[in-house]
Amino acid sequence: MSVTAAQERVSLVRLALELTRARKAARLSQDDVTKRTKVSSATLFRIENWEGRPQLRTLITLLDFYGVTADLREHIMRLWEQAKPQRGQQATNEQLRPEYTLYMDLEREAETVLNWEAAFVPGLCQTKPYARAVIRGVLPNASEQ
Repeated sequence: MSVTAAQERVSLVRLALELTRARKAARLSQDDVTKRTKVSSATLFRIENWEGRPQLRTLITLLDFYGVTADLREHIMRLWEQAKPQRGQQATNEQLRPEYTLYMDLEREAETVLNWEAAFVPGLCQTKPYARAVIRGVLPNASEQ
């Protein structure tokens, strides 16, 4: 199965979240991990902040140290595989800041999207006349453009 750049980024975020959850479930701080393993604090920070995919030996060290179950280990290893950079893939949109492209990737890969609005119709459901009326209500001196 081919993994898209969006799926790769989403898997990297999920991997980071699962590893952070596993560390916290083991009641370990980042300092505990770095003091008792050979994983540097900079490496652990990058992993948990989805700035990079860990090397396999680092991942195995963390999973062993956290004492994760076999099922969780299998799930995390699958995420690690899916987060592997694919050759020749381009960024989603190089003109946008990384946090926006990440949001777009997460949204694209989402199985469910929930939205709650207290005062307005959600953006994706708005019509042009509704959007114009909202803008006019908030910025009465705004031009038609």
